Amino acid sequence: MNVQVMRIATKFREMFGDGIDMRDINETDKYENCFNSRCLAAYALVIQCDIDNEIAAKCVTDGYKDCGVDAVYKDENSKILYVVQAKWSSDGKGTISQGDSLKFVSGVEKILNMDFEGFNDKIIKKRIEIESAVKAMDYQIKMIIIYTSNNDCPEEANNGIEMLKQRINDDCNELLLSDVIKLENIYNCLANATLNQEIVLDDVLINDWGVIQEGVIEKGYYGMISASDIAIWWKDYGNKLLAKNIRYFKGDTEVNSGIMKCLKDSPEKFCYYNNGIKIITNKIIRKLAHSTDRKNGLFRLEGVSIVNGAQTTGSIGKTYMENPDTVEKAKLMVQIISLENSTEDFGNNVTKLSNTQNKIENKAFASMDPMQEKLRKDLMMDGIEYVFKDGDSSAGDKICNIDEAVVAIGCYNSDVSLVTLIKRAIGSVFEDISKPPYKTIFNPSTNAYLIWNTIKVSRAFDKINGAYQSEVNGIKKLISVHGNRFLLHMIFEELRKNNILNEKYININEDIIKELAVKYIDLIAAVKNKLYPDAYSASIFKNAGRCKEIKEYLCDEQKVSMLKLE
Repeated sequence: MNVQVMRIATKFREMFGDGIDMRDINETDKYENCFNSRCLAAYALVIQCDIDNEIAAKCVTDGYKDCGVDAVYKDENSKILYVVQAKWSSDGKGTISQGDSLKFVSGVEKILNMDFEGFNDKIIKKRIEIESAVKAMDYQIKMIIIYTSNNDCPEEANNGIEMLKQRINDDCNELLLSDVIKLENIYNCLANATLNQEIVLDDVLINDWGVIQEGVIEKGYYGMISASDIAIWWKDYGNKLLAKNIRYFKGDTEVNSGIMKCLKDSPEKFCYYNNGIKIITNKIIRKLAHSTDRKNGLFRLEGVSIVNGAQTTGSIGKTYMENPDTVEKAKLMVQIISLENSTEDFGNNVTKLSNTQNKIENKAFASMDPMQEKLRKDLMMDGIEYVFKDGDSSAGDKICNIDEAVVAIGCYNSDVSLVTLIKRAIGSVFEDISKPPYKTIFNPSTNAYLIWNTIKVSRAFDKINGAYQSEVNGIKKLISVHGNRFLLHMIFEELRKNNILNEKYININEDIIKELAVKYIDLIAAVKNKLYPDAYSASIFKNAGRCKEIKEYLCDEQKVSMLKLE
C-alpha cells in the first residue's frame, strides 16, 4: 500500500469509525476497500462543505444500485447539491475509468430528471432534499470525483462529464459544476486538520489605515485592502475563512452576480460600490515596516475569520479565477477586530450585529415610484390591499403584494424574454425603476384590474400546478416544475383571447386553468423532445431564445397539429 494512502486509511478509521454504514458488505475480502472508499466519499463532503464527520458519514449512498452516486449532500448555505463518486486505490495510482464516469453521469442525469427508479434505499431516503434542490431556482449541482491518486482524470472519463455540463449549462446559467479531488488534496487537508491550524495571514498590507477606536480594551483597525489579496486568501482557504460567519459563500446568486459584474465592469470604483468586509482575529500584530505614517500599514493576523462579507469574499475569489488582472485593480474597505483582550461574548456580538443591520434591496426603491402609491389607492378603493413596501405584513384573500404583481403581470406580458428574466433573476426587474424591465411591468397601462386579475390567475395556476406535480413523473413533472412561469405565460396568451383582464374584475374558472395547464404541459413536453431532446429543462426555461422558439412552435397551428399526430 502507498504510504500516504496507508496513513489516510488509518486517519479515516479514527474519523469515521462506526459512522459508515457497512451492513450490506458481508465479504471479508471486500470490506476494507469498500469501507475506505465510502470514507473517501464522506471526506469529499468534509473538504468541500466543511461539515462534521458524523454528518458526512450519513450522506454516503454507496452500494448496490447506487448508479455511480456514492454520496449526496444538500448544502443550504452555499445553495449547492453535492453528488460524489469516490474511487479508492491502495497503490495510489488508480483514478476513474470511462465506465465509472459514464455510470456517474447517468446517475446525475437521473437526479436532474427526478427519476428515482432503480436507485437504492439510501438515495431514496434523500429524495425529498434532492428534489427540493433540483426544483429550487437558486441551487446548483456539483459533481465531485475523489480518488487516491495524483494522476489526472483520464480524458475519456472526463469527456462524459464535460458533455453533460455543456448540455445542462448555457450562456446565462451555470447550473452544473464539477471538481476533482486528488491524493495530494486529501493528504494535505487531513494533515492541516490534524495540526488544527488556525488561519494566519502574514504581511497584510492596509492602505490609509486607522484605529477604529483608541483607548479601549478592544483593538481594531480599518483601511483599504487590495481585492487580489482577498482572492488569494479565498484560493488558499475557501470557506474556512468564513468559519465564524453566519453563512458561507452562496455561489452564483443574483446578489453575487451583481458583485462580480461590478468588479469586472468598474474595478477602480469597486470600493465605492461595495460595503467591504469585517474580520475578527485572535491577535493583531502591527509591524515596523511602513510604520512612519498611516499611508501603508503591514499587519500579521492570527486566527482569522471573515464575519461579514462572505458573498463579497467568494465573489472576488471567483472573479479572480477568471480575470485576475481586473481584480488587481480593485480595492475595498476592511475592518479588522482583535479578540485578544475582549470579553468572551464580544466576538459573537460582532458577528451577530454585523449581519443583522438593515439591508436595502433594489426592490425597496420601488416605493419611490409614485405609481405604486396610486395602484395601492386604486386597489384599496375596491377593497383590496396592495403591499409594496418592505415591513408591511398582512395576510388574507383580499391582499396582494408587489412580488406577486411582478410575476403575474410579467408572465401576462407578450414578451417571452421578460418571462425568462422573471424565472432566472426576478430581482433584476428592480435594478432601475426608471426603465425596462420595471417600466414594462409598471407603466400607465398597468391598473388595479390588471394587477388583481392576473394575480388571481397566477394563484389558481400555482395551486393546480403544485397538485399536478405530485401526480406525475418524468418529463411532464420537469416541465411543470421548471416551466411554471412559461406555462403561466401561455395560459395568459389563451385567456387574452376571451378576457379583457385590464378593463374589469373577472371571475377565475379554475377548471379552465387546469385544462390549459395540462394541455400546455403535454405540448411543451413534445416540443422540447423534438427541438431540444438532450437539454436540461431548468436551463431551457431561463433561456429567452429557446423559450421564444418553443412559443413560436406552439403558436403555429399546423406544427401543433403535426405534433399531435406524431
